[in-house]
Amino acid sequence: MSIEALMPKSVNKRQIFRDNIHKLVKILDDNNFFAVTDTEKQRRESFLSDIATKSIDENFYNVIPFHDKANELSWLILADDDLTFVRIFANISIRSLDLSRDKLLNLANELNLNKNTLLDVAIDDDNDLVCEYHMPIGIGEDIVLNVMKGITKEIAFVMQYIAKG
Repeated sequence: MSIEALMPKSVNKRQIFRDNIHKLVKILDDNNFFAVTDTEKQRRESFLSDIATKSIDENFYNVIPFHDKANELSWLILADDDLTFVRIFANISIRSLDLSRDKLLNLANELNLNKNTLLDVAIDDDNDLVCEYHMPIGIGEDIVLNVMKGITKEIAFVMQYIAKG
């Protein structure tokens, strides 16, 4: 055995992240998390192509939308290969609640500061509810699915809390 074989191999963290993003997308796809419109399929394929072809020396920063068909939630994954997690967003229209922006912001702050929730809650410029979760990258399929189930329950809790507000 040569001395070179015993030397530690350099690990490219960006490539590991990119490989794990492919796995995450496959897990979500295999478990019916992607909508079936041609535009969304094209967006997913473009995302996967970009992450596969981008130079490893360049930062990959992109988003991919997906849907939970069972709960009719729309999600967005923000992938940045300089991080060790992906940011998952759910954007929910709450205009029908007819609450003022100040009231919505106060409710979001109460949720973030006083409630034990997995999500960061914010109100966007359109007064829609934005829930964010940071999912570690490289976790197994069972954990991904349990996390997604947990996030869905958390969103239901957040929606109930805001509706009562």
